Amino acid sequence: MFVERIDRANRRLAIFVHGWRGGHLSTWGDLAKYLERHADEKLVLEDWDYLFLGYETYSLGSLLDIARIVAGEWMHAAGGRPPFNHAYQTLALVGHSLGTLGIRQLLCAVSEHPEGMLRALRCALLFGSPLNGSPLASYAAAARIADAIKGRWGALLPGSYQINDALQPDGQILRMLQVWNETFRLSASHRDLRVKVILGADDQVVHQGGLARWSGDVRRETSLDHTRLCKVKYNGTKTVGLILDELVGELR
Repeated sequence: MFVERIDRANRRLAIFVHGWRGGHLSTWGDLAKYLERHADEKLVLEDWDYLFLGYETYSLGSLLDIARIVAGEWMHAAGGRPPFNHAYQTLALVGHSLGTLGIRQLLCAVSEHPEGMLRALRCALLFGSPLNGSPLASYAAAARIADAIKGRWGALLPGSYQINDALQPDGQILRMLQVWNETFRLSASHRDLRVKVILGADDQVVHQGGLARWSGDVRRETSLDHTRLCKVKYNGTKTVGLILDELVGELR
């Protein structure tokens, strides 16, 4: 879903990336609806357009697939190519759960960057990031089989096994990605990139044992669980949700 201001051409684009078995709208609660109706009434939010990306978890072969989806959308946006009606100059990335690892992969994989992407990137805001994996990764195979029984035979594609491996606590993929992040941060041009991680104290999905501290991260903890962490509740003209406060703070 693309939320675009129509009375003027905004030059700033925020891209939202959901997590494992999430949805491009359901993950974020009523956020898209709120932004569509009220973003132009709120300072800072009015200057941005918003793209809510969707992807099928079981079709992925690796975290790099998520990274390439995001990079491809920004390449079109920066060039003003369809479905975008004009070119964008500034980018923000917002992810949840597995989506945050896809964003991490994109940041580290410099060879995959569209030209000028890092110069355009204002911040990365990561909700419920499995910095040290997820204890639920071992249940993924059972979930795949259950989906297949229901008729979703695509759930048995080999690619999903690699995604599950990426969520293993203390797994090799996460350790490698952390080293890539350290290497990425050694460059003076990348050192000041803002990456903010929002973690829930009641998050049973993200592995709580020895959560890694990744170089360059700013962390904030809340009392919310993994699902409610990034959901905005919309009721009339009132919006209740951590994510809006974080967006206003980050998207400046």
